[in-house]
Amino acid sequence: MAHAAGAGGFIAGCIAPATIVALFLLATTARADETNVMVTAYTNTAADGALRITTHVATNIVSEWDLVMQGKRLWGASVGDSLPALFNRAEYQLNHGYCQVALPLLTLIEQRFDAKALRAFWRDGCSGQFLLEAAFCRAYRLAGEGPNSTNYALAYDYGMRARKRMQDGSGGGNARRFALLLFELGYLPENAPGQSREFRAQAFELHAGLSQDMINLREQYIAQLHPAGIARARAFAQLLTAAPYYQASTYSRCGTEFAMAGEYREAFAWWIRSFKYMQPIEFYSHAHYIPRDVYEWFAFATEDEVRAYQAAVRRMPARFPATTRNVAEIAQWLQCANDKRIQFELDVCAAERAGDAALMTNLWLRGAREFASVWYAARAGDYASWTRHWCDQMRSETWPYMKRDGEPCAAQRVEQYLDKLDPDTLRMYRVALQRRADQFRTHANEKVKAMVAQLDARGKELDKLLAAEQSSRIKSAASSTDEITQ
Repeated sequence: MAHAAGAGGFIAGCIAPATIVALFLLATTARADETNVMVTAYTNTAADGALRITTHVATNIVSEWDLVMQGKRLWGASVGDSLPALFNRAEYQLNHGYCQVALPLLTLIEQRFDAKALRAFWRDGCSGQFLLEAAFCRAYRLAGEGPNSTNYALAYDYGMRARKRMQDGSGGGNARRFALLLFELGYLPENAPGQSREFRAQAFELHAGLSQDMINLREQYIAQLHPAGIARARAFAQLLTAAPYYQASTYSRCGTEFAMAGEYREAFAWWIRSFKYMQPIEFYSHAHYIPRDVYEWFAFATEDEVRAYQAAVRRMPARFPATTRNVAEIAQWLQCANDKRIQFELDVCAAERAGDAALMTNLWLRGAREFASVWYAARAGDYASWTRHWCDQMRSETWPYMKRDGEPCAAQRVEQYLDKLDPDTLRMYRVALQRRADQFRTHANEKVKAMVAQLDARGKELDKLLAAEQSSRIKSAASSTDEITQ
């Protein structure tokens, strides 16, 4: 039987002191500037010149934590800084779009280090020459001011030089880095008809899961092409199957699309799979919200899915070295794997497996109370909590149609159990609808005006129901009084 979850979250607080000490001891034995991970790369074969996607273990992958800390010390850059440190600072600024800060750093690298030093420096399987030219391409592209801008010309010049290095093999062989370069070139004014389209197509072919801009483009295209529901979920699944090293956040989106379509087995399969392909930079930035996205749907998970999800989260810290910079992130993942919410879900599974109806009801009530699980509230027959949850959602939304894409709107959720609501709860729902109508009453859009009219009409129908209920209670009370008198 499927089971648990509401809008849960992480347990606040710290992990056990002994665990922190152990993590710190491990951290001191690892090199603070090096991380070993699998990266996607390509090889350019001499036989046919075709690009072959491969994977290999790469070292010295710069973590998000490195970039943040180096960025904080940005203005401490000096001629005595090492080449890795200067690249760290420049790439941190480029990742955040701060081209005016990155350009002086890149110029410093170009002026201080000769071609021999740049050829000797490698990161992510790419030479320092390629890294510098690709970084200049992005920086000048971001600094561009129109199609005739000198900045765009410089971006194109540096970008094409970097592209040539990657093609002849002198620049290295990291598909992600190369595709990001092609993506930047694809956004520049064309120097030949169809060139931008060619660059973007090759970028997606090399590595579909790249910058957030590329992810947004693909996801927007899927959302526009397919209506919400199973068609959109399958489109996301097809994208991820074709490009398994896509961002973990897209795996999470795919799982949510399946969940909203009612395909919970597929949803949990994709959520669990997301941790397999999570890249180092995501390890630091996604620990807070990917598990939380799944918590909402735990009410529909099987026991095997809960255990598999817990195991996948628990394996995450082991994929990255326990350096001092990683202690806080590792602690968060360990907290998530050992969260009391996970144990609660396993308790629900055990009660369902034993067929203990009384225990299941008690656990459902606890889930509704302790974890704000609206699904458990409905299973336990706590329709007041169910209605309160959806009324709160209506109050917090700013979109007039009251609808979450791919799911019934909040009002439809309440209407589902309207015949089970007591007068006070029904009145709460009536007030929420009135507030919703008043919120958009002066809106100029015709569709919004029609929605407000529908809300007003439904409000009048609920007033009649409440009046009939009150009349029925009065008659019932009068009848009881007559029986007592007789």
